[in-house]
Amino acid sequence: MSVHRSSRDKSSLAAKIAERDESADQSEIFDIGQASGLDIDVDATRHSDPVRTVSLDDRSKWIEQITSTLTSAAERGYVTPSQLADHSMFSQPKPEDNMESTEHNTSRRGRGGTKFGSAVHAVLHDVDFDDLTNFDDLVRSSAEAHEVVGDEEEIANSVRNTLASPRIAMATTQHSWREVWVAAEISEGMEIEGSIDLIIQNDDDTVTIVDYKTDQVEPNEIDLKVDRYRLQGATYAAALEETTRQPVSSVVFAFLFPDSTAICASLPNLREAISDVLKVIEREGLAGTPT
Repeated sequence: MSVHRSSRDKSSLAAKIAERDESADQSEIFDIGQASGLDIDVDATRHSDPVRTVSLDDRSKWIEQITSTLTSAAERGYVTPSQLADHSMFSQPKPEDNMESTEHNTSRRGRGGTKFGSAVHAVLHDVDFDDLTNFDDLVRSSAEAHEVVGDEEEIANSVRNTLASPRIAMATTQHSWREVWVAAEISEGMEIEGSIDLIIQNDDDTVTIVDYKTDQVEPNEIDLKVDRYRLQGATYAAALEETTRQPVSSVVFAFLFPDSTAICASLPNLREAISDVLKVIEREGLAGTPT
């Protein structure tokens, strides 16, 4: 398995695999020179299939197929849920869409806000809801991985306060899923792709989507923030329903705090919001503009 990546990469799948592997100390870097003692045949040429003679007609068909595939791909596009959030609430430019946490903690400056949010998200992704035995180790490794060493106490408090929220406390390891990647074609040539922080299975066979937010917010600003995240949350719901055919009963935004229990606010009028998502994508042509 290759975990090739840039030295600055902290959030890609390769970086996460390497981080977990290093912390477990289970694997070693493979050197091709070691193969001589492993009874492995490294001469791939002896196992290659004979080269088939290709005619001009075969070449023409191949070119036609490649051209058709490339043309079809060029006409498709996708939109991520974070594209539809109203990021005018941030005093600084919106972080990259491939960051684990796409919201700013406005009490912090520069990239530190998103690094802190990513560290909190990482612990919430890995923590066992039913057993906090290794909680401190998770916090420590997450702070190191996201370059916020020294903020371990604040990270730990934010996560503990989130888990203490009645809505999040409903989640157990057996009936919840975290960091769920969804991709759905909502109409021809239009796709939604994104990662959902937490999905909780309800007793009535519906699911609840939870989206963690680490941006600084006052209690009297919650409704405003929910409204600005409205289309983002509805986009998650639209993609999940299209992919799984399982109804989403609610989308909950969990605003995380290091000094108090997380505030969970539900997205009102979810069906209407989903309908608005489709209208916005079609009107703005977002799906035709890959990002």
